[in-house]
Amino acid sequence: MRKLNFGAGLKRLPGFINVDKEDFDFNIFPYPYKDDTFDYIYSHHVLEHLIDPQKVIDELHRISVPNGLIRITVPYWNSKLSANDITHLHRFNDRTFELLCGIGHSYKDVKPKFRLTIEYIPGQQWKYLPFKNKIKDYIPNIIPEITAILRVLK
Repeated sequence: MRKLNFGAGLKRLPGFINVDKEDFDFNIFPYPYKDDTFDYIYSHHVLEHLIDPQKVIDELHRISVPNGLIRITVPYWNSKLSANDITHLHRFNDRTFELLCGIGHSYKDVKPKFRLTIEYIPGQQWKYLPFKNKIKDYIPNIIPEITAILRVLK
């Protein structure tokens, strides 16, 4: 199994090809990998820093094998993690990932590239609140992170 840690920074994962901005510029395409190279791509707090998330998602799709898995974690749109860092260029929620993955478009020529699963990563204060599912989009810092799990369709 070929695994890529996309945006590794100081967190080098054993068994992964660990790449970061010192290896190549993530904003320049195509990436230096052949089509259908990776079975699993892990990216933790990277996508929000890149200029064009759609092109990045398309490129990760290209270098993933059919039925491969891509796991992307980013700050949730209304959390302090999202707002406090001036290097963040984008904010994300579940709908953002649906659009990036080609899901929910009204255009007939847009085909989904992924099966999408969303995981919300709650903060500590989450467990004390009633009606959790209804308030997640309204109270900042209840959900500091969101993870999109993308199953590659080709």
